[in-house]
Amino acid sequence: MSEILGADMDDYARDPLTAVGYWQNYLDRLPFEEFEAGDWNGLQTDLVSYLADILIRGFDGEWQVIADDASPRGYWYVVAVPDDQRQVRCLDPFGFVAERVGGASIDLLRMLSEAIAQLGITTILRVQARPLT
Repeated sequence: MSEILGADMDDYARDPLTAVGYWQNYLDRLPFEEFEAGDWNGLQTDLVSYLADILIRGFDGEWQVIADDASPRGYWYVVAVPDDQRQVRCLDPFGFVAERVGGASIDLLRMLSEAIAQLGITTILRVQARPLT
């Protein structure tokens, strides 16, 4: 998706945060008032993918499956990331994104910052992106 939005894939391969500007520009232009259920599902899936890519590439995360008999499928997909004390903490990116998407606007940097804080990582996001044309 980042490539479709115009992000440089060499930059993205080094640091997915370089695509934040392209993603935010895309999100800012979406006609949320015209969205139907399928549109919301597609957007949430795209955002889960981008969030997971940032956590995996930038914070040494990995996808894991957590068993949970109380869940509809009997398991959850999570991204496991070591926190500042090297303890592994998990984030359900599907639930996380679903809780934050559905309004009239989406602040992607705020969403990313909340995910990182929820994982116990104290860092400052440094975003270096090429200007959008």
